[in-house]
Amino acid sequence: MSKHPIPDWLRSQFSRIEDEVQKLGPCGVFTQMRTVTQAYFEQQAEADQPPALGGEAELDGLSFQKSRQANVKRLASSKYKLCEQNWQPAHWMNALTGEAGECANIIKKVDRGDYSLESALPNIAREFADIHCYLDILAFKLSIDLGAATVSKFDEVSERIGSSIRLCEPVKEPDVCGACNGKREVFHRGLEDGW
Repeated sequence: MSKHPIPDWLRSQFSRIEDEVQKLGPCGVFTQMRTVTQAYFEQQAEADQPPALGGEAELDGLSFQKSRQANVKRLASSKYKLCEQNWQPAHWMNALTGEAGECANIIKKVDRGDYSLESALPNIAREFADIHCYLDILAFKLSIDLGAATVSKFDEVSERIGSSIRLCEPVKEPDVCGACNGKREVFHRGLEDGW
């Protein structure tokens, strides 16, 4: 996907125009492209919310559940299928740690002046995304609902430090991941306070 994907409606209009290239000629194609692009941006300016790109909800609405569903589906249908079948949680933890190490390496290079933070941010963001994906896969392998665990831990820490900010009331233990039908035990608390 490109850095600036074309919204589905606009893409469909461009495809329609491409189908008519022979009939329209170069000037007609340009005029049609300009007209549909202008119409799109006028509609977008009038809308309360601009149309979502790629037919999906805006990325700030990405949920843990949607991320999990996509990860599980991709695991079953890609080169990672062998990993899915053979890797233990320790393997996934090593992959997660590797991505965190790659991110740490970039930040180290920023700190010592090899790169500016501004120029490194796109690479840091990509590493954060890799970290998130591997963390979600590891949580899936351990039957942990990452969203519920995050809410629970965030609220627990808020309570401990006296903050009124909560993600959900009341503080609760995370649920077992529905993708595993609750067959595995939730690995959550009991090691040490503050873990």
